[in-house]
Amino acid sequence: MKIATRGMIFCLALALLLGIGTASAQTDKGNIVFMGTAAFGTTSSDGNSQTDVELSPRGYFFMMDQVAIGGRLSFRSTSYSGSSTSSVLFGPDALYFFKLDSKELLPFAGLGLFLSSYSNGESTTGFTFSLHGGLSYLLREHLSVFPEAHLDIESRDGNTSTTFGIGVGLAGFLY
Repeated sequence: MKIATRGMIFCLALALLLGIGTASAQTDKGNIVFMGTAAFGTTSSDGNSQTDVELSPRGYFFMMDQVAIGGRLSFRSTSYSGSSTSSVLFGPDALYFFKLDSKELLPFAGLGLFLSSYSNGESTTGFTFSLHGGLSYLLREHLSVFPEAHLDIESRDGNTSTTFGIGVGLAGFLY
């Protein structure tokens, strides 16, 4: 987790050094945002622990001011007890951006429900429910960097696991 924390600190410091953008219309109805996240997480299930690394491109359309509906495609690699699993998650995702007086900060919260496909020699499918949130810092009018935390609840083969993770991402706003 030290690497992910250092990465977030680096990205936040970089954002502060690059300057201040302006935020006025990023979250208005009709706009589009593309986001990409690199995340690191740990999982605990039945007393066992594991490590997850995830890359997640996403796209959203603002259906109304501050509310974006879209989709996510995530690629995850999980290591545990000397073995590993690869998984692909995809499905609908929703974001709510909170209004602040700040012109540079856009806090957000989201939830998603994803179909998950797992492979570790055998293929299985399941579902993942995700709660996530972060703080987007505008580098320029259309570009931001953000740290994000997520809590995922996965269900497959009659087993349920919970993953908590942190990540860093970039977002591009089109309007």
